[in-house]
Amino acid sequence: MAELRIIDKNTNITLTTHTIPYGSKLYIKDGQDVKKGDLICEWDPYNAMIVTEFSGKVTFDNLIEGVTFKEESDEATGFAEKVVVESKDKTKNPSVKILNSSGEVLKSYNLPVGAHISVNEGEMVIAGQSLVKIPRALGKAGDITGGLPRVTELFEARNPSNPAVVSEIDGEVTFGKIKRGNREIVVTTKTGDVKKYLVPLSKQILVQENDYVRAGTPLSEGATTPADILSIKGPTKVQEYIVNEVQDVYRMQGVKINDKHFEIIVRQMMRKVVIDDPGDTKFLEKQVIDKMEFMRENDEIFGMKVVVDAGDSDELKAGQIVTARKLRDVNSILKRRDMKLVEAREAIAATSTQILQGITRAALQTKSFISAASFQETTKVLNEAAISGKMDKLEGLKENVICGHLIPAGTGLREYKDVVVGAKEEYEKLLDNKSEF
Repeated sequence: MAELRIIDKNTNITLTTHTIPYGSKLYIKDGQDVKKGDLICEWDPYNAMIVTEFSGKVTFDNLIEGVTFKEESDEATGFAEKVVVESKDKTKNPSVKILNSSGEVLKSYNLPVGAHISVNEGEMVIAGQSLVKIPRALGKAGDITGGLPRVTELFEARNPSNPAVVSEIDGEVTFGKIKRGNREIVVTTKTGDVKKYLVPLSKQILVQENDYVRAGTPLSEGATTPADILSIKGPTKVQEYIVNEVQDVYRMQGVKINDKHFEIIVRQMMRKVVIDDPGDTKFLEKQVIDKMEFMRENDEIFGMKVVVDAGDSDELKAGQIVTARKLRDVNSILKRRDMKLVEAREAIAATSTQILQGITRAALQTKSFISAASFQETTKVLNEAAISGKMDKLEGLKENVICGHLIPAGTGLREYKDVVVGAKEEYEKLLDNKSEF
């Protein structure tokens, strides 16, 4: 995918950066001066394309009528077109080859399922000519009934039915062998790290040989999985993605909703982390816990010491976590008595990875069992709470509403319970009146 940068002539600062879709017609040259409003490029929004990079003669491979393609007449033009269909025989992968004058293959292009072939066998083509058109699947349905399942899919963090294969690293693309109906795509970084991906040949491959791709770039057609965005681009990007995708559904209907309403929900979906290495904390590996609890535990262990060898101390035991001050005091007493000192090391904090949960799962895994039981699976939640002897400190909104308390928000927060909201003069006048009585 090409990238266009518009650079200020005087300062050489990049003003804007745009990615130009594959198959676009360019109206400007590299280094050309442009003015605001100039047409830069055009592309077909309804069809993806495969464009030849070489001039030469067209020949087809494994293009068999009734097996890998069928003839369809175009309603608009009335012309018959060859359309690639899915074949049961995975060894027959239809492709278009460009031959030079001596019959050598210059380039071979795989034909994905649903491709409409625009050229004929033996035809001469020039570099830049379109060989194949692939109709883009028309997105979401036009009405809200088509949009709401998409909202559910996003909020439940479900994987789309046809996910795209996404590059996890920045690097250069090379094509490998064909393995069991899958094309191997190899991405190599500048440092020599290699990642291999298998893309089904029935899918359109969006990258070309020797392209440079950034981490998070789709290598094949399809929807990007939120889990991929989280693992590659991080928590902020996945939160932006979910909010934007949900807003798209409502924008289509002309409904304006402030982002903050969705952001609150997305924040709850991103509340948990999974422990990678528990270090010296009380957590277990692969345990899913609240982000705040994880941070609190790591803050508590920061600067603490773990006893490796208790020496001649009766007070400390091996494996015990103590403060640096306590260790110093014990060691100074032992030193005065010429006894073996306590050996200790720095306490190791836990490490974790952010996870994305669907709202149903997130709501059922809240710390408050009253809140979780009011949502779904009441009996199961209450049984688990009873078995593990849980205690609800009524810190959230739902559990306080259920109990009929003030909700802990705004002036309902306990530390603000006695705050008087008003002008300072009025408050002082109120105090003066009280003192008179």
